[in-house]
Amino acid sequence: MSQAIDNTTLTSLDLGMQFVDYATHQTVGGPEGLQTDFSIPATITADEQVTLRYSLTGTVPSQGDNWEMIRIRVVSDEGAALEIPIHFYARLATGNLVPEFRNLNTTVVKTAGRDISLKVTNTGKGNTGKITLSLPDFIKSLTGTTMPGLNQNDTATIVLRIQPTMQLNVPVTAKASVPSGRARGLGV
Repeated sequence: MSQAIDNTTLTSLDLGMQFVDYATHQTVGGPEGLQTDFSIPATITADEQVTLRYSLTGTVPSQGDNWEMIRIRVVSDEGAALEIPIHFYARLATGNLVPEFRNLNTTVVKTAGRDISLKVTNTGKGNTGKITLSLPDFIKSLTGTTMPGLNQNDTATIVLRIQPTMQLNVPVTAKASVPSGRARGLGV
C-alpha cells in the first residue's frame, strides 16, 4: 500500500515555561486503514525548534480521486495542543518493469540465429502481476512467453532467439513488448 514519510519542524511556543513535555499524539480524521507512527521528543525547551518524524501508511486504497485532509494533534502534558494538517491519499502499489537495454542492434545469419539475454527489473513498489511476452514471428522466447509476476526489486532474465524466417539481406526493425497485469509494461 502507499506510505508517506515526512518531517515537520515544530517551534515551541513560549508559554512562560522553561520546557514542555509532549506526551501524546492523536490522528483527527483520516481514511479507513490509516496507520500513523510518530517520533516526538519527550521534552521541548522554550523557543526550541525540533523535527517531528512521522510516517503514514494506508492499508486500504483511498476512494475517488481526492486527497483527504487529516490532522495530527500533538498534546503536551501541560495541555498545550498543536494540530498539523496533512493531505493523504493511499493507492495500490504497482510494479514498474525496466529493461536492461531499450534498443538492440545485431546481425543474424538465418541458418544460425542468435540468442540474446534481456534482464528486466521491477523498480516499482508492488508486484507486477503476470508478465506476457508479445514477439514478432522471427523472435522466440526460450524462457516461455508468460512469467509469474515480479516483486519489488526482483529481476528476471528473458532469453530471446532471433531466427529470421525470410530471405532478406536488409535491416529489419521489430519491437517486442512486455505487458504486465499490474505494472507499466515496456517495449524493446
